[in-house]
Amino acid sequence: MTKRVLPSLISLTLGWSSISVCAETRFDELLALPFVEPTEILRYGEHSDQYGLLWSRPADAISSAPLVILIHGGCWLHAYNVEHIRPLASHLLAEGFDVWAPEYRRVLGAGGYPETFDDIAKSVQFILQRRHNETPWALIGHSAGGHLALWAASEPSLPTPHLTIGLAAITDLNTYGSATGSCPKSVALLLGGNLDEKAFLYESLSPINRIFDAPLVIMQGLADPIVSTDQAEAMSSATRDYLENVDHFDFINPQRDVVDKLVRHLKKGLEE
Repeated sequence: MTKRVLPSLISLTLGWSSISVCAETRFDELLALPFVEPTEILRYGEHSDQYGLLWSRPADAISSAPLVILIHGGCWLHAYNVEHIRPLASHLLAEGFDVWAPEYRRVLGAGGYPETFDDIAKSVQFILQRRHNETPWALIGHSAGGHLALWAASEPSLPTPHLTIGLAAITDLNTYGSATGSCPKSVALLLGGNLDEKAFLYESLSPINRIFDAPLVIMQGLADPIVSTDQAEAMSSATRDYLENVDHFDFINPQRDVVDKLVRHLKKGLEE
């Protein structure tokens, strides 16, 4: 499955630069935001969910742009797919990055442990092998995708990114899975049981218990009703950036000022 739409970097006039909005972002708003079609849609496996969206310079050009691997969230659930991350990916393209946004097998579909983790690992290896260059690269993930990005960044079998950024990232599967709300219930579905049944997985797959060999930034909104600040606070090894009046989905809405701060973190981290 390959789709080529060559984006014009000069004509990315989606109107983001002049917009400053303080109201919270609803999930359904994300799906209505403008975006640039990906340059290519590439398969990294045979399952229908094993593909990724790539935004890059023309395929016949040698890109020296840094690469961002952008992992979407959605409580690890099959109901939420890669489509809602397209506006942020398009914005990062306009800011000078190539972007790979993998889809992956998810809970209540074909995912869970180990399939979801296998797909993230395979998608990272696939895109890095395809680039064949030494440009810096970063892992960014939002919410449950933040958990997966932090897992991938700390996974010994995978290359180490130059920078990892978690956006409202879930870092402690034990405390998050014990919280109230619909998303925390997905932790047991992801790991195939509760803490008493799967204690080793809860511990070994939680970023708070893993070792990071490269810079790590956690951006956390103080108005987030889905992932609370205790998840960021638990990551003592990270640079933590707490943001007032920022809610859960603001991080992936290019019409919010917080995305400009994300870009600054990204550029600073990849230039160092």
